[in-house]
Amino acid sequence: MRYYENMDRKERYEQWKARLEKIQNSVYEVVKPVIDRYDIESLRKMGAPEDEYDHISREIAEAIVSEGGSFIGVEGISNILTLIFHINFQGYSTAVRYGLNAHPYTAMAEELLPLLPDCRRAFTIPGAHSPSK
Repeated sequence: MRYYENMDRKERYEQWKARLEKIQNSVYEVVKPVIDRYDIESLRKMGAPEDEYDHISREIAEAIVSEGGSFIGVEGISNILTLIFHINFQGYSTAVRYGLNAHPYTAMAEELLPLLPDCRRAFTIPGAHSPSK
């Protein structure tokens, strides 16, 4: 008998949720320094606090995990970065406005890719789809 077969649905869900949160936090720890260093909107240069991009870094980490982590490649990560910055700055993201989306987001994605885990199994609930015997 498999370990997860003895657990009820709520226990499996709680374990999955904890595992997912751990993966998202580890990806956030990789994403945050890169986002802060690039300072695409130059907010930090204008005196914004150190945590200015924290919520954006969290959104990016969650999106990267939900899309599969390193599995999505540079283009996928670049698209996530472009979209999240575009949404958070109401379409006035500096890089998008001036047509520079190919450069800073791709450069960030290339830097992030080797540091990211493969997250394709992050959303699999253990024991939820046990093969029938």
